[in-house]
Amino acid sequence: MTTGLKELDDIIGGWDMLNETAVLCARTGLGKSWWLVYFALQAAITGLNVGYYSGEMESELIGYRLDTFLGNIANGSLTHGNMNIKEQYEKYANDIKSKVKGHIYCVTPDMLGGSVTVSKLKTFIEKHNIQMMCIDQLSLVDDERHAKTPRE
Repeated sequence: MTTGLKELDDIIGGWDMLNETAVLCARTGLGKSWWLVYFALQAAITGLNVGYYSGEMESELIGYRLDTFLGNIANGSLTHGNMNIKEQYEKYANDIKSKVKGHIYCVTPDMLGGSVTVSKLKTFIEKHNIQMMCIDQLSLVDDERHAKTPRE
C-alpha cells in the first residue's frame, strides 16, 4: 500500500500490510505525530479502516491535523477558531466522503478508562475492523503480559 509519498514508496515499495511494523523515531517536537497522521490519512483514502491511538493528544487535535492535510486548511485557523475559513471548511466537510473511502477511528487513554493495554487496543482493533493501526506514544501502552522483549 502506498505511503502517500512517491519518493518513499520508490525506496521501500510502500507499506507491506501483512508483515510490517514501522517505527518513527526522533526527538520531541520534530513532527513524528504529524507524519503518523499523514500516513493514517493516506491509508484511509485508499479505503482502509485505520486506528489511531494518541497517548497524549486529544482526538479533536488529531482531527484538526487530518483536516489540515486533506482540506489544505491552516492548522492554527482550526485550533484557534478563525471564522474567515468557515466557507472553505464547510465545502471541505461536504466533500470529505468523496475523498476518503475508509475510516479513521481515534482512541485516547481517557476513552479506554485511563490506562491503555495491549489487550484494550486489540479489542478496539477487533471492534472497528481495523486494518492498519497507528500508535502515537507506544511507551504509554502498558504490557499487562510483561513480555520479555519489546517485540513481544
